[in-house]
Amino acid sequence: MTTKRKVFWGVFLPLTLLYAATRAPTVTGEDSGELVTAAWTLGVGHPPGYPLWILLTRLFMGILCPTLSPADGAALFSGITTALSLGVFATVSFRLTGAPLASWITALLLGLVPEIWNHATIAEVYPLNLLLVMWSLALLLDWQERPTRGGSSPLRWCVGSVFQTTRTSFYCCRFTRCRWSFLGESCSGTGGGLARGFLELSFRTWCTCRS
Repeated sequence: MTTKRKVFWGVFLPLTLLYAATRAPTVTGEDSGELVTAAWTLGVGHPPGYPLWILLTRLFMGILCPTLSPADGAALFSGITTALSLGVFATVSFRLTGAPLASWITALLLGLVPEIWNHATIAEVYPLNLLLVMWSLALLLDWQERPTRGGSSPLRWCVGSVFQTTRTSFYCCRFTRCRWSFLGESCSGTGGGLARGFLELSFRTWCTCRS
């Protein structure tokens, strides 16, 4: 097993166990009840609707339906996606610094931050958004090492998914455009790539029909 994989699994496995052991087995405060209901009925959450989260959470609920309640399944999905995002963060950190131990410790400590831990144990959209952001960073590093136009397609789709998951992700737009320009692709090309990613927003048409 490579060092990068050791760092990933060393973060993902313990955090998954921690979040699973401390997850809320039923509906909690914030948007939990609304989101669980929307996911279970394939309905629509509050704006912007969170269609990608609803579809993935409902699929996860369907797999665990015989054994877990909808709220419990949604909470477990939050825990797994948070652990995945921090595992990806650890590998990104290792690739940038070359320090496996520091990357491992940093990712674990980040996973214990109260706000992250809290959202990893309830039904929330932020864990999925965090995973997509970290995955985008990992793909960005891959593309930096091999800056080909065709190789940026997965990154474009992932960035588009990030933007349609939560509206606050639009703050990443300026950084993303500058980064693409730095890697040698024009802003017009970036706009075209992001347009492809924004096809994810077609899910909102489905949400409108469902409502």
